Amino acid sequence: MQAHLTQVGQMPIEMAKLARFVVMKCSAFGNLVEKEKTNVSPRSRKLFTLSGIYHALLALFEGREITKHEEVAEEAVAEV
Repeated sequence: MQAHLTQVGQMPIEMAKLARFVVMKCSAFGNLVEKEKTNVSPRSRKLFTLSGIYHALLALFEGREITKHEEVAEEAVAEV
């Protein structure tokens, strides 16, 4: 299954899964990602939103195809 990353206006299910996978695998994110809300409240200890990571991955992999989530996640984690 392949998902093309040129659909910036839409949220492909594959990219959403990839964003969750990267957050889960990347120790740098630790407990710093807000996974339920689309914004971070002022007193929160969270620094990122899952939505923000999703959009960063869209920019990072724009125009490329995803064939294996694990390989792409490892590449994304290496960029962090």
